[in-house]
Amino acid sequence: MRAWVLYLFLALWLLGEGTALAARNEEVIQYPSLLMLGDINQSLGVSYSYAEHISPSNSSSVSNSLMEKYTINATGAVLDPHLLSLQMLGGLTYSQQFSQENLKLFDAEYSIVGSGLDLTYHPFSFGSSHTTSYISNGYQPTYAVTSNNNQVSATLMNSKVPLQLFYLHSTSDTEGRDENTHSATDAAGILLHHDYQDISNTNLSMTTTSTEAGTTNSSGYSLAFGNDLAFDKARQYRLSTNLNINDSRVQGVPQRNISLTSQLGTALGKALQGTLGDSYTYNSTLNFQNENQTERSNTLSGSLSHRLYQSLLTSVSGSMTNGRFLGGSTESYSGSGKVIYMKQLPAQANMMVTFDGALSYSSQEFPLSQLAVRDEVHAKVNWGDKIKPNVAGQLTAVITVTSADKLIIYQEGSDYRVDLVLGTIEILTAGQILPGSDIAISYTVAVNNSIRYRTGTYGTFANLALAGGRYNLSASYSTQQQTLLAGQATTQGLSRSTALLLRADANWLDLQAGAEYGEISSTQEDSYHASGYTNYNWRTDDNALLGFSLRDTYAVLKGSRGVGNSGQNSASLAANYSRRIFGFISAYTALTINDTRGSGAYADFMSLRCALNGMFNQLQFTLSGQYIYRLAGSTSTQDRNITCSVTRFF
Repeated sequence: MRAWVLYLFLALWLLGEGTALAARNEEVIQYPSLLMLGDINQSLGVSYSYAEHISPSNSSSVSNSLMEKYTINATGAVLDPHLLSLQMLGGLTYSQQFSQENLKLFDAEYSIVGSGLDLTYHPFSFGSSHTTSYISNGYQPTYAVTSNNNQVSATLMNSKVPLQLFYLHSTSDTEGRDENTHSATDAAGILLHHDYQDISNTNLSMTTTSTEAGTTNSSGYSLAFGNDLAFDKARQYRLSTNLNINDSRVQGVPQRNISLTSQLGTALGKALQGTLGDSYTYNSTLNFQNENQTERSNTLSGSLSHRLYQSLLTSVSGSMTNGRFLGGSTESYSGSGKVIYMKQLPAQANMMVTFDGALSYSSQEFPLSQLAVRDEVHAKVNWGDKIKPNVAGQLTAVITVTSADKLIIYQEGSDYRVDLVLGTIEILTAGQILPGSDIAISYTVAVNNSIRYRTGTYGTFANLALAGGRYNLSASYSTQQQTLLAGQATTQGLSRSTALLLRADANWLDLQAGAEYGEISSTQEDSYHASGYTNYNWRTDDNALLGFSLRDTYAVLKGSRGVGNSGQNSASLAANYSRRIFGFISAYTALTINDTRGSGAYADFMSLRCALNGMFNQLQFTLSGQYIYRLAGSTSTQDRNITCSVTRFF
């Protein structure tokens, strides 16, 4: 019996030892999968919003909307992430607006973005997206809007001249309406880059586009060339050149824009620097009578600047411009100078004083006193920009503002605002004109047929900072005067203006305060104002933030021609409070009150906004509400808005 037990124990020990030895010697071989999937993320959310507007007649309009959304996204690769990497996104959205229209909207979308061969000399990328929206508003049959976007790009990483190619195709279709629509856009381009040691840097891009939208067809091409050239290793002499050509045709109307700029920068020693530049622009299209309309101008400019130690900086500049616009001609010669003196004072104080002046002589000859300009292109505009037309004169009307390809017609009041007094077109924030867009404007302008005048501009600025910048005192004064030398300023009057501004600011960590006084005297108006402000921000022991802001401004517009002065006082108060609750909820409250009174009229405004948002485990939630009250004389309006959303990630 003992022998049998011994043999059994020995057999089990040998079996276990053999198994252990086999495990230690086992070779694990992993074979790559054809399709590798990464994490799959999903989310499901629902949001509800309520809006109520009470008009001056005490009538109320209410709208409610409910939206449900599901999204899924994943990453993947084929064989190897460096061979082909993929990102996939899809989603479904259903929203319903409970109002008189009872609008219903169902969206289905997906997109695939991929890149491959990123470790080679010829990487590529591609993308494809599709969106279909079904819309029902209770008044029309349900219709669908479908959009497709497909693009591909490839790069050849040549050591001498890297090359990138791209192609884009997009379509948009509507089905189910009385008149279905279809639009398609194709674009292709090539980008080149070349570096020669530290001497030359060159970029070249060429693109071509064609668009078909119903009966509207457009096509065009663009070319951009840029070069930076250094003539010495220390880069003390540098030449920068840029050429841009845009040529398009929309519904048979040609549009060509050319700009060529060159600038030579020189370092004539350690303290002396200079520039010499040339700029040429050309624009050609058809006017409203289908006659050729051209605008061209050329500007030569130069400047010198000198720094003496760290205290004195002086600069002078000059320019000469001549142009031909709509059958007329313009000329301008100008020169300017500026002196900046900076001084470090005892007790962490410093002082800066500037003096500047400019003098220009301008002349113009036009056959007509009223000119109509069609489709004048302005590139890369942004929200808040105030655009001045290229043709100098008094802006009398803006006919249209469109995208550069004429496919989008922008609306006055929501996309842009026209100021005929200042002669500007302001791009409004949150409108259809996206930042960086190219737009075309058509307008009429009143000009003086034949005139020659001088413009003198002079100004000074002083700033004194005390106690390391805790206290700041500043003052500025500027004046501009136009003087008639020949001709008659019958259509557009010459201008004059003088401005004075005094300001004092103090900064005591959590508390800031300041006051200012200003005067403006010009051909349009004479006015002065005085204002004061204070801001207070405080962080409590429980890490909450509390802030107050108070501002009061009193302004007077001086009367003329028997009309007395008109004054206006505007006071505003803003307060906000924010903190975290239970460690995962953020609470925010903001109150704004504004009161404006003057010339027998008054207006009040009040806004109260509260919000809660947080993230608990995989649940994200938001609750916000806002109340707005407006009072202007005897009329008032009210707005109430509530929004609630919950999203679950899994």
